[in-house]
Amino acid sequence: MQSVKEHLISALISKIGENRVLTGSAVKERYHHVWLMDQPLKALAVVLPRTTQEVSDVLSICHEYHQPVVMHGGLTNLVGGTETQPSDLVISLEKMNAIELIFGVKAP
Repeated sequence: MQSVKEHLISALISKIGENRVLTGSAVKERYHHVWLMDQPLKALAVVLPRTTQEVSDVLSICHEYHQPVVMHGGLTNLVGGTETQPSDLVISLEKMNAIELIFGVKAP
């Protein structure tokens, strides 16, 4: 029988793919901000969405499972916003690297 956390991870993998949901040692290979890169990230998982729709889908799943989320963008952590607990889920924006539409005009 799967735990709630295992169901959550399965739902995320099902939605955005196994290669973009990092767990276990893959999480510990990451860091929580650029000033302390020698300290491993402590989190349940790291999710790597590519689109705003995928961010929305991931957040919907997390809401369904009452899962705390920490967003990772530039990882400067100037105000402590990238600090995590082992039970948190990290949504990293690093794969969101293209501008597709600005003010209704499609990018070239």
